[in-house]
Amino acid sequence: MNSDIKEILKSKGIKATRQRIYLYELLKKQEKPLTAEDIYLLAKKEIDYFNLSTVYRVLDIFVKNNLIIKSKLDIDEKFYFEITRDKHRHYLLCISCNQIIPLSDCPIEKYEEQIARETGYSIVDHNLEIKGICPNCQKGYQTH
Repeated sequence: MNSDIKEILKSKGIKATRQRIYLYELLKKQEKPLTAEDIYLLAKKEIDYFNLSTVYRVLDIFVKNNLIIKSKLDIDEKFYFEITRDKHRHYLLCISCNQIIPLSDCPIEKYEEQIARETGYSIVDHNLEIKGICPNCQKGYQTH
């Protein structure tokens, strides 16, 4: 897998350092977006020489080269990072514990096409976050 990642980085004109290869591989394995701090803590478990500023620098390079997506989910004031995929994703967010669950498909695509036909707009992007309370948090959460 390292050789594939080296080729991906090389194709973008990015030097394939150990930190960059490791962080790209780490992000590729994730099912949900992570904050820079989450990425740092995962990396630090495996490799001692990582520091948070290195993580931020590498993430910035990856974002500028469209290797990863940087987004702000509406659960806190942090930015989240995930690998750029062929198909975009939407998420279910727990407003109590901040759990993030990727949704399997996009319910907006057909509606987006309808909006484009009706308005003449050329739709370039959309974002969907569904917020709720996960089963674990519901046990201690009361709604009024």
